[in-house]
Amino acid sequence: MNAPRWGLFALLALGAVARAQAPAPAPFHPTVPAPRSNEPPAAGANFPGGKPFTRITSDILNFDYGTNRVAIFEGNVVAVDPQLTLWCRKMVVFFGEKGSEVVRIEATLDVKMRQASKEAFGDKAVYTRDTANLVLTGNRPRLLDENGNWIVSRGEGIIYNINTKIMRVDKPEMEVQSSEGGALAPVQKK
Repeated sequence: MNAPRWGLFALLALGAVARAQAPAPAPFHPTVPAPRSNEPPAAGANFPGGKPFTRITSDILNFDYGTNRVAIFEGNVVAVDPQLTLWCRKMVVFFGEKGSEVVRIEATLDVKMRQASKEAFGDKAVYTRDTANLVLTGNRPRLLDENGNWIVSRGEGIIYNINTKIMRVDKPEMEVQSSEGGALAPVQKK
């Protein structure tokens, strides 16, 4: 009978020590409303720990906390990250064994990505953390670069390595914006 009482006493004592060490709460002023915002901080902003974050919105989220460890976002998916923004109709995020570690992301159905002044379009985009590759596939996946040039794959797709910044396009077709006089026009000497 004494063991449960000692346990309760220990919990009460720990609570008193924690309250004694905690800073005093700020005084309450009923005339000064607490700052409130219905809008969460912008994606790319820092959490209190200083880490940037990604915001994902969709119509529906199904999360499997069990052995599969996947999050399935469906309908009007928008993922805003400090590096890029992605739109699609379905996105599946696969998590690793350790907490919120993302292993792979698959975006499907009307995929569009924007990074600074570059845009990419396709039927499917897959990012794999281990390889750092972003693979864009589907019916003629294409990329619009910062100069207004279109790069289209007539083959298997476009592979972009996020770490090395190297892009590989299978069976490319390019539409290059020409400068005045044409892209291959000789330079006029003055």
